[in-house]
Amino acid sequence: MLKVLGLSLLACCGCAARTVDCDVANPADAPPGRSGAREVLYLFASSPTGVTTQPLLAGAAYEVVIDGTVSLWSAGNWSSVCAGMACSKPRYPTPGATGPTGVDAEWVWTWPTGSPSLCPDGVPARAPQPLRSVLFQASGELQATNLPPPREPHLTPSHAYAYSIIGAGTAATFFFHDSPIEDNYGALRIQIFGP
Repeated sequence: MLKVLGLSLLACCGCAARTVDCDVANPADAPPGRSGAREVLYLFASSPTGVTTQPLLAGAAYEVVIDGTVSLWSAGNWSSVCAGMACSKPRYPTPGATGPTGVDAEWVWTWPTGSPSLCPDGVPARAPQPLRSVLFQASGELQATNLPPPREPHLTPSHAYAYSIIGAGTAATFFFHDSPIEDNYGALRIQIFGP
């Protein structure tokens, strides 16, 4: 069984929502709290425009650390969980409706029964599932792309992932890859380290 936050993930088709407080389950697994971030941004899961950095120096190496938990489903959908165990709330809450979360920047580890792609006909897919939920676009580029693979190849208890990017001499924008986004809640913290 996969261990997450010191608790086992359980397949639980049609059962009532089960949650855990992800922020206090294991204080040793808290996200990196390093000082010296060049910039700290918060990407709201419901934002249609994403968040934009200051210009990143052309050719310079940057480390981007993204942490947090969000929901890609409305709070009302969490009354019945198809697979996994949800966090009781987002690490970084946003205004408006809130509730359980089961998605971070790289993984979906739990989802409601109402998710047709992850729980078709009430049969859960295996938890966790990879989900590249954040897109990245340098100013002037026509299309957003996935971030490069993170250093952490597996779901992390801290829900934090580090990426290496190279500046293009322009600002960069981070977006959520989900549609529709109006029912999403929670935010991811994006820390930019570099020159």
